[in-house]
Amino acid sequence: QKKFHFNFTTELNLNNYILQILSFSKERKTLFTIIAGRIGVAICGIISVKISTIYLTPSDLGSLSELNSLVYFFFITMIAPVSHFVIRCFLEWNDQGILGDIIQKFIKYTISIALLAGLMSLILQLNWIVVKGFDFTYLSILVFAFIIFQTLNGIGTTGLNLFGQRKIYTIFTNLVAWSSLGFSVVIFFLIPSKISWSFGQLLGFIVGSLSLFFLWKKIKNDDG
Repeated sequence: QKKFHFNFTTELNLNNYILQILSFSKERKTLFTIIAGRIGVAICGIISVKISTIYLTPSDLGSLSELNSLVYFFFITMIAPVSHFVIRCFLEWNDQGILGDIIQKFIKYTISIALLAGLMSLILQLNWIVVKGFDFTYLSILVFAFIIFQTLNGIGTTGLNLFGQRKIYTIFTNLVAWSSLGFSVVIFFLIPSKISWSFGQLLGFIVGSLSLFFLWKKIKNDDG
């Protein structure tokens, strides 16, 4: 009986030790994935700055900075408070089975705010030229599109991260950065202008918005 107790205890301790090793190994892989992803985004950022300062004039860079500031203003005042609340309640609503409905309502809200922001940008540009070198029509369309697809990309990638989908999250954060750079360079060489550069950036966020499809699939699988 003592011998059986000794073997059983030894086997139990060995199993626990193996589980700890496997768990530690999984955590290391997750950490490595996150660090590699952040490094990839950082490298892309450095390359983007280098390329943009080579091909874009200081005036062009200033105009793009004004565009980004305008988009950021509408996002931080009208989108961010609601998106932060959605993200804070993300897992709780998923457990309750209502997360899919909440996201659909949030997307509708985002589209309505984007329409409002586009209209306000048009009025501001017509009266005060808040972004130099941009036609008011192009500006309003870009502001509308940037707010929608930046928000969809943000909720998609953040949601995947909250669900523990680290690899997909890392892939999409890098995909947005590198595709934005790639599209901007290609379109700029075809049509050299600051508008074509900003359009390339927009295409990168449109690609990143596909993360919402993977998030939606995850939510439906949990509901099913």
